[in-house]
Amino acid sequence: MEIRRQPKTGQLRRMARGDELTPEDRRNVLAFYLFRYTRDHVPAWVRNPRREGTTHPVQFDSDADWLAHTWFAVRADGRLDGRYRLCDSRPTWPDNPELRRFWPAADAPDAPPPSVPRPGACCSAPGDGVHAGEEHDHPV
Repeated sequence: MEIRRQPKTGQLRRMARGDELTPEDRRNVLAFYLFRYTRDHVPAWVRNPRREGTTHPVQFDSDADWLAHTWFAVRADGRLDGRYRLCDSRPTWPDNPELRRFWPAADAPDAPPPSVPRPGACCSAPGDGVHAGEEHDHPV
């Protein structure tokens, strides 16, 4: 858990990676954040091809991989803070390593500091046209 800037708003928030959440909170985020694209969870938007007609690349190897690379707002006790619906993800692109340059892993030498919002940080592939490459709210 650490203090980070909340995606989109830039406000400082206490944030934790999904794999640091309690089992109950992990189940909740997996149920609520339906836009993630993993081998375990394929959202409806994947059925539509990208603008250039290609298929969408898988963003995370598994839901566990998504949790390990996604930050959520938490309360002081480490539990999920339901007042903030934004998450901040860094896709791992298991089948397309060339896409990692757009979203370097958190521990990569060229990764931006956690406090710097990145375009399209939550769950969109570059140029996919689904979320216009912006951070966004998820239905909760």
